[in-house]
Amino acid sequence: MVRESTLMTLHYIAAAIMVVVLTIHVLMHTPVLEKGYEVSLEYERVLEHYNVAWLDLAILLYAALFHGLNGLRVILIELHQGPVWEKAVSWTLLIIGIVAAIYGTWTLIEVV
Repeated sequence: MVRESTLMTLHYIAAAIMVVVLTIHVLMHTPVLEKGYEVSLEYERVLEHYNVAWLDLAILLYAALFHGLNGLRVILIELHQGPVWEKAVSWTLLIIGIVAAIYGTWTLIEVV
């Protein structure tokens, strides 16, 4: 398994990546760049946005998955301690993360 300090460092890096990517995402929907916020939410515009910013959305997906699931893992390990519990929680959340990443990637590919 990976050391706890390494996981927490990656946790903080994922949070910083999410801040940057979400800032870019929000700025892409500002009325300055679009003809208005409502226009930016029209179906055709959203599909156009996916075609342009699919890499940003993929980065956001993976960073949010890791950050959220690692945070949940830390909380669950704090609630109940022990090597068996820690291993079970870590493996369960790893499997959930892989399935969610595959589903999210598939969704992005389908839209693009």
